[in-house]
Amino acid sequence: MLNVKGKNQIRKFRRVAEGLASKIASYEGVAGIVFIGGLVRGFVDKFSDLDIIVFLSKRDEHVRKQISDLGMNE
Repeated sequence: MLNVKGKNQIRKFRRVAEGLASKIASYEGVAGIVFIGGLVRGFVDKFSDLDIIVFLSKRDEHVRKQISDLGMNE
């Protein structure tokens, strides 16, 4: 069991995740978005990251790069 001492910042992470999901969903070819990790468990702190899996309906390197770049700017 992991002993976490930081303040839970789940609300902030959910707002960021919702905004990011909205942007990603607007790209043509996005078939699904799944969040994993602390966001799903319900606890994130200042050391946490946002874990996301994006499913595309077909291989599209241009869309993949756009989505990847989005994550770097958040």
